[in-house]
Amino acid sequence: MHISSVRFKPKKQNKTEFINYLKTFKISNYKGCKRHLVIDAGERMMSFVEWENENCLSTERENLIKFLDGCRHMLEELSPDLGVTDPISGPLIIENNLK
Repeated sequence: MHISSVRFKPKKQNKTEFINYLKTFKISNYKGCKRHLVIDAGERMMSFVEWENENCLSTERENLIKFLDGCRHMLEELSPDLGVTDPISGPLIIENNLK
């Protein structure tokens, strides 16, 4: 299993619009996408996507960037180096579940 994550900081005046835009993300449009989660940590938000494997993420990377291009105007710059998004991805190494 592979996880990708993107950190955002929506502009205050665009937060509701940004959340509504994220709700349009349809996992069925991305091959190998299993789950999409978003957390609201106040000023910052973070999106997590679970993938079947790293190859699925690599195959869909361009489409994911196109999706993010539709909301960049709603985001504040995180830093001059990062711009408005801070993406990261890697293999899931720990998973704890109640069973």
